[in-house]
Amino acid sequence: MSKEFDYTKLKHVTSVDQSDRKVPYNLRQSGPTKVEMLISTRVRKSPYWHLSMQAGCWRATVYNRIYHPRGYVKPEDGGAMVEYDAIVNHVTMWNVAVERQIQVKGPEAEKFVDYVITRDATKISPMRARYVILCNAYGGVLNDPILLRISKDEFWFSLSDSDIGMYLQGVNADGRF
Repeated sequence: MSKEFDYTKLKHVTSVDQSDRKVPYNLRQSGPTKVEMLISTRVRKSPYWHLSMQAGCWRATVYNRIYHPRGYVKPEDGGAMVEYDAIVNHVTMWNVAVERQIQVKGPEAEKFVDYVITRDATKISPMRARYVILCNAYGGVLNDPILLRISKDEFWFSLSDSDIGMYLQGVNADGRF
């Protein structure tokens, strides 16, 4: 891309003095809530939901419109710190059925994938996976999926919670790939 970028958009600039601020910066994402989440028809359960419940899951969040089990150890038993220790120092098993898979397939698949990721897609052998990053035009991270190269002309992105499918369609809106 030869377009000149306005890098001032990359940082948060404010002329307001916030040194005496007494509330969290983002009220939508800060602090506990006193709300219970209902299981509804607008959000799906993963195929492994029942196993998560059997394993003692007591807390969940919504991720890609699927309930994602997120808490197994109760706060009175050490909670998140015990779970963190298990992840770092032992073995844990996670229900990651919430991840989305996007297939890119065809004679221009490698060229397209190489265009949208920061890693060199030509160096990924078939049946090998790599951690990749997709960035916007300013270098901001859009997603950091695992990319599996199935064959010479087929790739699968295993994505976190985002609308990368629509982004990829937009990148190829002119049909050049």
